[in-house]
Amino acid sequence: MKSSTPRPTPRQPHLRSLSLLLVVALVMTAIWFWVQSLRQEPLPSLVWAPDVTDEAMLRLGPPVLDKRSGGWWWIEATPLERDKLRGLGARMAIALPQPIAQMAGCNSELPADPETIRQRRLPQP
Repeated sequence: MKSSTPRPTPRQPHLRSLSLLLVVALVMTAIWFWVQSLRQEPLPSLVWAPDVTDEAMLRLGPPVLDKRSGGWWWIEATPLERDKLRGLGARMAIALPQPIAQMAGCNSELPADPETIRQRRLPQP
């Protein structure tokens, strides 16, 4: 004897399960980034400060690891230093764990030489 209730198509539960797994993975990743950013030791930090000059950024204190175009910097900073940078005009300062920072383009583990950064500066129009 057949059941009279319609069976759900196999695709619907599968998509719901995948969606749930994706949401859980995103939440866990966000929590991991948040916990890592609270660590007190210096971490590689991606900073976007288009209004801050090169000289001012070099004088602020945190070791500069790399400079990118458009006001993007890789620095090694503590949470207090990142807050200080935000107060001085940086629009974004995010701490990333070392492996993630390397995958994202932070290619230097030693602080960059200020002269090298001055020489690589893009010409201003």
